[in-house]
Amino acid sequence: MGATRRPFRGWRLAVSPAVPSAEEASSPVSSSTALGASDIEAGGVRSSWLERLRRRPLARRLILDAGDAGVACGAVVGALWSWSVRDGVALTWSYLWEHAVWVVLAGVWMLLLRAVSAARLAFSTRDTAAVVARAVLVGFGLYLVLYFLAPRDLLPRLVILDFLTFVGLATLVWRVAHRRLVGAETPETTVAVVGAGQAARDIAALLSERAPHRKVLGLFPSRAAEPGEEPDASLAALQAAVTGRRVSALILAPERPMGPELLRTVVEARERDIEIIPMHTVYEQLLRRLPIRHKDPSWVIEALGDARRATRSPSWLLKRAVDVAGGAVGCAALLLALPVLGPLVWLDVGWPVFFRQERLGLAGRRFLILKFRTMGLDAEADGARWAGARDQRASGFGRFLRRSRLDELPQFWNVLRGEMSLVGPRPERPEFVAELVRRIPSYRERLLVRPGISGWAQVNYRYGGSVDGALDKLEYDLYYIKHRDFWLDASIIWRTIGTVLSFGGR
Repeated sequence: MGATRRPFRGWRLAVSPAVPSAEEASSPVSSSTALGASDIEAGGVRSSWLERLRRRPLARRLILDAGDAGVACGAVVGALWSWSVRDGVALTWSYLWEHAVWVVLAGVWMLLLRAVSAARLAFSTRDTAAVVARAVLVGFGLYLVLYFLAPRDLLPRLVILDFLTFVGLATLVWRVAHRRLVGAETPETTVAVVGAGQAARDIAALLSERAPHRKVLGLFPSRAAEPGEEPDASLAALQAAVTGRRVSALILAPERPMGPELLRTVVEARERDIEIIPMHTVYEQLLRRLPIRHKDPSWVIEALGDARRATRSPSWLLKRAVDVAGGAVGCAALLLALPVLGPLVWLDVGWPVFFRQERLGLAGRRFLILKFRTMGLDAEADGARWAGARDQRASGFGRFLRRSRLDELPQFWNVLRGEMSLVGPRPERPEFVAELVRRIPSYRERLLVRPGISGWAQVNYRYGGSVDGALDKLEYDLYYIKHRDFWLDASIIWRTIGTVLSFGGR
């Protein structure tokens, strides 16, 4: 948890199936995916007022906020109507004026929407439902506090419950409609990728795979013309696209620092309400990972710059309180399971039933992690080895413990001791960390937070039994460190419970 912001979530990207190859991308502009300057200047289909509105984030946001406020006020009226029906009173203007104080519920609801998410534009339907559900749950929690703590005659509590019911359903319908009519982009709306290196090609391929309802105008190399060369045709085409407002966004993935002409084009695009999206924002949004393959270590340090400062924030205190409560419950479950699992482990692999191993925790501090033993005592007679999805060293009952994740039940004691958290990057062995830090300079950044019993990489990725696998998992772990908060932790815990119940462990 921390004070860091989530990535920009109000923008959904896509690309036409025809993405330029590496050879095509290195040319000024691919003819199969890009329009030339003359084509753009010639005109084309004119944008409708709705398309122009979609390209103006501020206008779309004002419409969204106005609609949210209108829906909330309507829900107040609906709650008062429900109250009047129960009391057998007609709903009149004088009745509404008499109870106008209840309009404060609309303001509280608007604050809840802002609190649970940076309510961006063009959410997916699933994201929209998640935001509304979070706001309703928080509101319901406040309702319960009011119900049990306030005097019974202070105010009619059912009005609040009615309001939450009406406003939750109405806000969901409104936001989905807003996304479809105003917040979502049309297939004709295009984006341009500034750059033609590996990062730009990867982004184009990612867009093609993950969001195929949008079209990429082309990959525009960021190199400047050499002395004696003709001006880069791709830059001229990009300038024409910006001037003619033929793109809704520029994705910045330059293969080298941008020159003055390209910078001027980007600034002009911003002035024309064309969104400027850094490559890493697209990567994070679509994959929920940090693109450390395409960024140098200094960028990672900058991206995670305030991670340590957040360890004494109110959200950190809340996380620690949840860890203590969860650790206590987990230790109680361990005591209940030990009379059953202990003898079974002893019969399967012998004594001792607990496995202790040194791992690295917060800031590289060493601690002993506890697990139920799933392998024999001589499993690492030849030295430390990566764990695999089908590790042949695991015993029969040990494989059951791994698939059910019951082998990690003793780690709740580590959580209670403050060595681990319920959620965080999985703790790694010192010898593996030393090897990975040599190969992946950013690897040590995962030690900025306490390790966890489960983590973002665990619920999204298989075993990382190699350097490449460790790099993939690191991208997930660093994404978690950058964007961690209560709701991300809750999502990870929920998905982990599903893994346990479905025997989906490895």
